Amino acid sequence: YSGGPDSTFLMEVLKGKVNKVILAYFNHNIRKDSEREENFVIEQADRTNLEIRIGSRNVKEYSENTSLSLEEAAREMRFKFLHEVKESEGADVIALGHNLDDQIENFFIRLIRGSGFGLSSMSFKDGCLIRPLLNIRKKNIINYLEENSIPFYTDPSNRDTGFLRNDIRENLIPEIERIGDNPLKGIVRSIKNIGDMERALQRRVESINIDRYRKHCEVMRKEFDLLYDSEKFLLLT
Repeated sequence: YSGGPDSTFLMEVLKGKVNKVILAYFNHNIRKDSEREENFVIEQADRTNLEIRIGSRNVKEYSENTSLSLEEAAREMRFKFLHEVKESEGADVIALGHNLDDQIENFFIRLIRGSGFGLSSMSFKDGCLIRPLLNIRKKNIINYLEENSIPFYTDPSNRDTGFLRNDIRENLIPEIERIGDNPLKGIVRSIKNIGDMERALQRRVESINIDRYRKHCEVMRKEFDLLYDSEKFLLLT
């Protein structure tokens, strides 16, 4: 629960509809407003009478020690914290506030970076992770919160187009929407189709026998040579 519109909307959707909701907030200590954001989520937990668990780590130091980008390090540490809370609380699932805009943004990020797989990105359920808002547009979430006077926190860094995701959100997607006739609907359909194809490929390569070791793997050469490059990639990753 970051206090942003997505996690705030998710909180409103879930509270009272499941047995118990516990908010989990991870302070990355990266932005100047981190303390203000943490105070906000604590206030909202009080407002809604929900329990909240607060986590904090030195993300910058972890990023330097692991050679991960700051964004990757933050994500890795945040998810580690969420799983720790899940285990300590005996929770069934970790509910995330990703919405349809996040899915579309991820698609373009991976497309631009030349990702062969993962273009379909997120799914409604992935192990213990669930994403109930994955088919809802961000603007609809914000409209609901504003119409019902539900407070949410606005991260000022979300407007910085120096980050690829923000550049796609602020510039590319509005430009695509100006084409007319709901072009994003076609992109969403393509994301689903790509995901279906990836899962079909995954099932195919799972039938190939492969022995994995710490520094190498062994597979029948004849079977391996019959695979397409994309199937070889899936098999070896």
